[in-house]
Amino acid sequence: MAGRDLDSREIAAADLVVSMIGGRAVPKDGGDAPEKTVDFLIEDLPNLRTAALEVTSIADPKVVSQLQAAFGRTWSSPDLSLIWTVALSRSDPNQNITRLVKTMTPLLVMFEREGETKVEVDYSPRYQAKPAGIKDEMHEARITMFDNRVSRAQVWNTPQQGKHGEILFMIREGVSSDPGLLNDLVADRAKKKVDKLRATEATERHLLIWMDSTYPSAELAFATHPPPPAPSIPKDVDIVWLVEPIGWPNDVRIWRLQRLGQWEVLNPPEEYTLKL
Repeated sequence: MAGRDLDSREIAAADLVVSMIGGRAVPKDGGDAPEKTVDFLIEDLPNLRTAALEVTSIADPKVVSQLQAAFGRTWSSPDLSLIWTVALSRSDPNQNITRLVKTMTPLLVMFEREGETKVEVDYSPRYQAKPAGIKDEMHEARITMFDNRVSRAQVWNTPQQGKHGEILFMIREGVSSDPGLLNDLVADRAKKKVDKLRATEATERHLLIWMDSTYPSAELAFATHPPPPAPSIPKDVDIVWLVEPIGWPNDVRIWRLQRLGQWEVLNPPEEYTLKL
C-alpha cells in the first residue's frame, strides 16, 4: 500500500537486511509514492549494486481479526506500547480473562522495558535454577505465567499511531510441526509481493517475511527443525528472508533462501540489536 508511513517492523526489517548485506536503506513506499512501490531501496552496495526490499508477514488479516475478537473484545492498555500475543497452554472454560489481563499487563510492561520480545514457559520455572543473567523479577514473571497457564508472550507488532498497545489471546494446544505449511506460506507471500518487486529497477530483489504465531504448526517447524527442501519462488524474487524474534536479549532466528537454492540458517552480526 503506497502513501503511508512505514511501521516499526518494516524499519526493523531494513535494519536487519542492511546488517547482513551492507549498504544504506532508503524508504520508498511513503508519502505520494505510486502503487507497486517497494518498501525500501538499499543503496551503496559493492559493485554498484542496489537491492529492493519488500517486507511482509506470515500473518493472515483474517486470523488477526479472529484473535482480536477472541474472548469477545480487544484488550488494549495505555501502559503497553506494543501489541502482544499471549498463548494459553490449553483451553480452560473457567479461565477469567479479565483477571488474566490484569495479571499479564504489568508483566508485558516489564518485558517491554527489558527489551524482551518473546517469552516461553513450557515447564514450571519454580523448580528450576534461575538462568544466568535473568533478573529475579523476570524469573518471577515466568513463574506467574506458568501459574496462570500462559505458555508464551510474544510481540506481534506496534499499534497504529495514537493507539495503545494491546493483548491478543490464542490457544496453543495440540500443535504439531508442519514444514510443508511453512513452505506454502512463504511461497504464497512471495507470489503476492512479486509484482512490486518486479516493478523495481534494482539489481537485486529481496523479500523479508516476519514469522508470526497465527500458524503455530508452521512456527514450530521454523523453531525446531532443520530447514525443509525449499519452496519454489517466483523468478523475480532473488532472496527471501524468513525472520522471527526469539526473545531476550533481542535475538532473531533467520533463514535465507536464494532463488534456485535451499534454505540457509544464518546468525545476525554480533553487534546487531533488534529494535521493534
